[in-house]
Amino acid sequence: SGQADANGKWEITTSALADGLHNVTATATNTVGQVSEPTGVWSFSVDTSKPANVTDLLVLDDVGNQTGPLHNGDTTDDDRPTFSGGAEAGGKVII
Repeated sequence: SGQADANGKWEITTSALADGLHNVTATATNTVGQVSEPTGVWSFSVDTSKPANVTDLLVLDDVGNQTGPLHNGDTTDDDRPTFSGGAEAGGKVII
């Protein structure tokens, strides 16, 4: 719970939440103890676990006379090779 300020603004910081789905509602109580109807359910998920490693990394040269997958230590004339592989669904991969 938290207290609204003179402008009606409030903020609540929770203790650490467990990973998984959380459903919250909110009510307001005035100074004489009358309680509002609850808000609709607001759902969110907490995911604090790091993703698995990127898998099946492939660097593909698709420019010039020699094209195809590059191997560790190769030289390429493609200044924009294509990188691909597998990662957690919805995750962001940074090269």
